Amino acid sequence: MIIFAQHTGLIPSGNIVYPCTGSFDNPAPAACYIVLGITASLLFIKHYRHITSICILLQLSALYILSSTAAWAALIAGILYVIYMHVGSIVILGKVITTLICAGILLLIIIGSHSPSAKGRMMIWDISIPLMLRNPVFGLGEGAFHREYMLVQAQYFTEHMKSPYISVADNIIYPFNEYIGIIVGYGLFGIVLTAGVIILTFKASGQKNSFLLSCIVAFMVFAGFSYPSESLPLLILISVLSGRLELPSIYRFKFNMPIKAGITFISLSAIIVSSGEYHSLLKLNNAVNELYKSGKDIEDDLYNKYVGNRNFNDYYMAQLSRDKNMISNPRINDAFPSCENFVAIGTFHYAKLEFVSAEYYFKQASAMLPNRIIPRYKLWELYSDIGMTEKALKVAHDIISTKEKIESTYTLSIKKKMRQFIDTNNS
Repeated sequence: MIIFAQHTGLIPSGNIVYPCTGSFDNPAPAACYIVLGITASLLFIKHYRHITSICILLQLSALYILSSTAAWAALIAGILYVIYMHVGSIVILGKVITTLICAGILLLIIIGSHSPSAKGRMMIWDISIPLMLRNPVFGLGEGAFHREYMLVQAQYFTEHMKSPYISVADNIIYPFNEYIGIIVGYGLFGIVLTAGVIILTFKASGQKNSFLLSCIVAFMVFAGFSYPSESLPLLILISVLSGRLELPSIYRFKFNMPIKAGITFISLSAIIVSSGEYHSLLKLNNAVNELYKSGKDIEDDLYNKYVGNRNFNDYYMAQLSRDKNMISNPRINDAFPSCENFVAIGTFHYAKLEFVSAEYYFKQASAMLPNRIIPRYKLWELYSDIGMTEKALKVAHDIISTKEKIESTYTLSIKKKMRQFIDTNNS
């Protein structure tokens, strides 16, 4: 209903770019939530045919509005799994045909999508290969993708200056493929462990669980094109649906008094620790709000505790890079790699007359997003100010030839300034 209201303009979206996002801040998790709702509804269609059919039609309409190719692929996979389990079980040939149809439709959806978002995903997956190969067995650790990807992207565009991916390059914080994220963070060990849990779950489940398993199939397919693990409501929903699976008992044991006491102690300890963490996060939320309102910086203890948190780091560094009064703050050096963050770090070093460091960060920012003018303009200012005219001229030519996604009056004025600079030096 929220999506319909947003589509008709009755209520605003939670995103300035996408008009319809449901109760989420992005259409992707909303689409995944609907897909899980549709596949779960199949469980009730036999006993509540009319009401369930109406609910499914409404959900399909909302899914159409969201225009998520990944969600449609996930829905088709979930439905075909049910067909595979019920219809395809008549003969082996039926299963084979169903599998081929499923694979064919998914392949057509993937290949047939020529949208910028599809091209952007291909770019991310292609550039992620060196990250996965750095430590293929055990991975690079939790949060490695967010810490390392933009640096790898900068290296890629430095080596492939005419890459077709330049037109869709952007700051990337998600791999848009949960399995790539697992391999980067935990290597083959992590992906084999994940695959083992999934295989054992499907192997232990019978035909009576096929409707619930179709939800898991849909979630797994969607995870191949998006980042559902970043959405708490989606994690809760898939956990509840998975918990409804009727699996055979493997081992039964009795809870005697010592075991009950131990479980109670662990539970109480977890509640106490969680309460303390909640209070700390509440304090951090208030401090971030105060930072955005009045510019009052966050105290050291709180900052040092959460600076490694991706969301906090992004919010905090975004404010630092926007506020000219705070650009001299050395904390900017703790920012995770992104084009804007590296421009801010370069500006910090430039203000301290550390020209070598400033040049490095401006170059890296330019390489991360070759379709952006601002990093190159900062590099041009550096070369111009320290008298490196030849390098400044080269950067000026690069700026003029740069094709931005969206030209603004500011970028057009920069290009005009570069032409004047070239003309002056040529004369």
